[in-house]
Amino acid sequence: MGIVASRTIAGMSESSSAPPAPHPSPGADLHVIVAGAHVAASATLPRLPALRRLMGLMSLSSQVFADDKGLATPLELTRARALGLTAPAGHIPWAAVESRQPDSPCAWITLCHWQVAADHALLHDPAHLDIDDATSRALHAAAAPYFLEDGIELVYHRADAWLAKGELFRNLPTRSLGKVVHQLITPDIFEAATPAGVVLRRLQNEMQMLFYTHPVNDERQSRGLRPINSYWVHGAGVWSGVDLSATRLQMETGLKQVAKGQAGAGTQEPGAAWSTLDQEVIAPLVPRIQAGERIDLSFCGERQAITYRGARPGMLSRVQQALGWQPALPAFDQL
Repeated sequence: MGIVASRTIAGMSESSSAPPAPHPSPGADLHVIVAGAHVAASATLPRLPALRRLMGLMSLSSQVFADDKGLATPLELTRARALGLTAPAGHIPWAAVESRQPDSPCAWITLCHWQVAADHALLHDPAHLDIDDATSRALHAAAAPYFLEDGIELVYHRADAWLAKGELFRNLPTRSLGKVVHQLITPDIFEAATPAGVVLRRLQNEMQMLFYTHPVNDERQSRGLRPINSYWVHGAGVWSGVDLSATRLQMETGLKQVAKGQAGAGTQEPGAAWSTLDQEVIAPLVPRIQAGERIDLSFCGERQAITYRGARPGMLSRVQQALGWQPALPAFDQL
């Protein structure tokens, strides 16, 4: 399988509800994906000399757009395209791919905490719930029989990710966690437009009641932790099992953590985080492209993602560089 590199910028690493998958990118030896690139407008960025130099060696390859009501983020769509997964948003079979379940309809079940109001719920980031293995296994043991009654096999995968397997997930559109975390979950999001949706909505109501009275939540609240009072279904679909081994994908998530306000004590400010990215990630790409290596570079924001492809500099590029020409930076404020 392809090698996945996940680095840390600004002292933070990306959290995920599922294990990483191999990430090929057709036509490139390396695909670097920068999440949270909308964190600062271009006018407020530091000089970024390495990125300016790199832009002279790259050309725009593709763009991905996602609206506010979409089912996936530009980052998720970019990652899917890098994998060679062409399903539309809401139907990308992340659970099947990431759990290596070819030809098996399945989805991820992620435990979460909803802050419930009269007409909406706020979904807190599951990565910050501090769910241990014992707690997750206890809830899984309680929930699995209910799912099985509806033909869903609920497999314990790890503390923050259960794998739900069943025909119900074959064509089920789901909204990714990236589109709902820290967002208001309104009734229209739960409209059950399909028989599968009706089943899952009923199951969700049953689990909310089951979790509410479960002893693990009493124990959690005694420790000052939020109760686990619901779950989110995402990544549903079927993966054909096509070989995904190819190009490496390097995920850069430090800017994303800064953008989400998840900074820790040692986290950099946006400008400093950009400088770190420029020095530690972008600068090493310049000689590699100059040496002829094929590299893709994607910048992902909340509204769109833009991908550039590198190429060995031609005569015009060499002349421009010799004359001190400075290529423009991408329009990060439009991401």
